[in-house]
Amino acid sequence: IDEEHSFLPSNGYLLTSEETSLEFIVALLNSRLFEYYFGFIGIMTAGGAFTLKQETVSALPIRHPPTKLQTQLEHLVEQRMALPAGAEAEAIEQAIDQVVYGLYGLTAAEVALVEASVKKGGKKKGVDGADED
Repeated sequence: IDEEHSFLPSNGYLLTSEETSLEFIVALLNSRLFEYYFGFIGIMTAGGAFTLKQETVSALPIRHPPTKLQTQLEHLVEQRMALPAGAEAEAIEQAIDQVVYGLYGLTAAEVALVEASVKKGGKKKGVDGADED
């Protein structure tokens, strides 16, 4: 979320919404659940980042939560954005993940599958637990 009115030195895509807050969208897009899901539908660059294009982002199953839940995620994102990387930031990211899992009704077994498949640092793990290239 650009609050400093920066500019991009090359091509870029902008994500906007008049209906849903950008903080809520950021919470979903940066969650482990969406990282896991995007691994199946997304396009990965040679550097290991996902390319967020309109056709793949529009295929994401965005749920519209109750206002209380959306507000909770928005506050967590605001807290996370105010912090540098570190243990406190990771704890907030984990809290965001837990709220997102709840929003999508994941069972404990499904959460364990996502957590085992997507490890910190964005590398996806294979079924055997080894990092995939």
